[in-house]
Amino acid sequence: MNTPNFIMMPLMPRCLHGKQRLRFHLVFCFCLVLFRTALSDPYIDQEPVSQVVDAGQMVTFVVKVGQTNSTSPLAVLWRRNGKNIPGSVTVFTNVTGIETAVLTITNAVPTSAGGTYKAVVHDAKGIAKSQSVTLSFNGQQTLPATSSFASRTLLSGSNIWGQTSNLDATYDPAAPENDGIPGGKMVWIDWQASASGIVTLSTKGSEFDTTLGVYKLDPGGSGIVSDLIPVVADDDSGDFYSSVVRFNAIEGDIFTIGIDGYYGNCGKIALDWSILPTEEKAPEILTHPNSQTVLPNEEVWLYVDVEQTSGLTYKWFFNGMVLMGETNSQLYLPEVKEYNVGQYRVKVGLLGFGNAYSVLSKPAQIQINTEGNPNALAGNKLHSTAGTILPIFRMTPVSGYTGTQIFSTYSSSHEPGEPDHCGQVGGSSTWYSYLPTATGTFTVNADTDYEAVLAAYVWPGGTSYADLVPVGCSSTNSGPGVESTTFTVTNGTTYYLVVDGADGGYGTVTLSYELSNPPQISAHPQSHTVPTESNALLSVTASGIPDPTYQWRMDQSTMTGSTNTSLTITGFSGLDEGSYDVVVSNRAGAITSSVASLYLTDPLRLQDYAISPTSYSITVLGNANSNYVLQSCSSLISSNWVPIYTNNSPYGIVEFGTTNYSLTTQEFFRVQSQ
Repeated sequence: MNTPNFIMMPLMPRCLHGKQRLRFHLVFCFCLVLFRTALSDPYIDQEPVSQVVDAGQMVTFVVKVGQTNSTSPLAVLWRRNGKNIPGSVTVFTNVTGIETAVLTITNAVPTSAGGTYKAVVHDAKGIAKSQSVTLSFNGQQTLPATSSFASRTLLSGSNIWGQTSNLDATYDPAAPENDGIPGGKMVWIDWQASASGIVTLSTKGSEFDTTLGVYKLDPGGSGIVSDLIPVVADDDSGDFYSSVVRFNAIEGDIFTIGIDGYYGNCGKIALDWSILPTEEKAPEILTHPNSQTVLPNEEVWLYVDVEQTSGLTYKWFFNGMVLMGETNSQLYLPEVKEYNVGQYRVKVGLLGFGNAYSVLSKPAQIQINTEGNPNALAGNKLHSTAGTILPIFRMTPVSGYTGTQIFSTYSSSHEPGEPDHCGQVGGSSTWYSYLPTATGTFTVNADTDYEAVLAAYVWPGGTSYADLVPVGCSSTNSGPGVESTTFTVTNGTTYYLVVDGADGGYGTVTLSYELSNPPQISAHPQSHTVPTESNALLSVTASGIPDPTYQWRMDQSTMTGSTNTSLTITGFSGLDEGSYDVVVSNRAGAITSSVASLYLTDPLRLQDYAISPTSYSITVLGNANSNYVLQSCSSLISSNWVPIYTNNSPYGIVEFGTTNYSLTTQEFFRVQSQ
């Protein structure tokens, strides 16, 4: 018997205290449980350990790993604050024992190395994750940040480097949301500028996904939190989910700084700010470029509005690359193609000055939606694409029976607590949400120019990624190609679709979907008789997603042009007598109706009789809505005709059969109308 080994590490265990609002939000503070048995593959043999070092020191994190029952390569990937560290993958082949993977950080300093680290070990059979460990630094002063706005402390100085925490922060319903992002774990600190100049403030080196806001109190207010006036705010402009802002200060100005966790994240916070003394002012962006979803070949204008009107320079970026020649406040894309989708930003600077005097706009995403839905937008983080399941949502889920969204996964990443989609190690997930308006079969395809995985989830409730329930998955390609998954969706339930890149790869995605149900017939065409030279009518009632098409047939031969729910035959004659049916189809399938036979009304006659040793059946053809009597006798010369069946026929067709019969007897039949 193999004895399980449990490794439990509480990550920010006090994040949920005193926070009523965050019971509705995703919270990534959780306990990590690593379960391993002797049969698991791969596994962690020795965990990395947290470290406290001096700034500038070389740091090494070590993890020892192994695998059983597998001959595939064994890879180790390192993550910082839940995000893949570029170039950190070590691959072992022909593993026979324990292997050692090392992450080395040379000249480690708080802003570029501080945070939470984890090793992700994977091979062809599975994934194992180490415990999370932290890298902290000696000499960082403790900053007196507090969650009580009224109790905040005033700091001064031109260069401040320190740390604090929002672990004990409580929710204040009157507090603003940094950059419009829900938090609930805000801590406050005031700072007075010791000189006039340009201030740069960041949370680089923090242990979690932060948001950052800088405010000033309304001088005509009462000094309470609702009197705050935003100066600048940010989420994720720094690396590894850190925030960076730049703003102008006049000597003696007092600013209120608020640091929060993205949707309730919490932990240790690193703060680093400095002031560049100058009489110049950094550009102040009033309006940032706006993300847009457009039709193929539609034009797009991107622009930035800056408070200053002269002496400015502009440099536009597309997916991190400089767009040569684009040096105006506006960027024009005359016809958006697939190669135009991605992230756009503009750097605004002062003419004759360097980067320290410039500011970078917020990113704008340009995407294509073939249905022309301007609200359809794939997002880096699940919250940005969440629908009505979450109380705070920023994009409306798409609906409809078909649709295609083209987007880039550049700058996408992996959030702490996010599942490994399809059991694969990713790192550049982009989310899209879908709300069906009918129950049916849903197929989604992701055509990518890089190796990717496609997964789908529902969110029945809860506060973390652990509450997601997988409903679809595809991971079949070892390079570019199409991933596809099909599952049943329910009307009114939001579904979350995610495309992730293997080991953090990224590129362009064409995500297409269709909702379908094969046709079903609720009313079949009805056999009946037709008077000579009158019009015959057959009809069918059917449903399906999408709406089905119809093709009528006579005696199993296609009737050209007969493609409606009803079939009309004008001037009916004996040449039109026959068997009719209709094939009902859509892209989900096809179904053929039951056969409807059409006959001439006159003359009144017996037809289609069948005899077996113990039974017989007879069909009577005549006028619709008439009464008919079927009679029998044992001899044609006898006048003793006995009524055996009387009926009114709304369709002019009467069918009679009996099992009380023997081939040894002789019997004759006739029919009369009443």
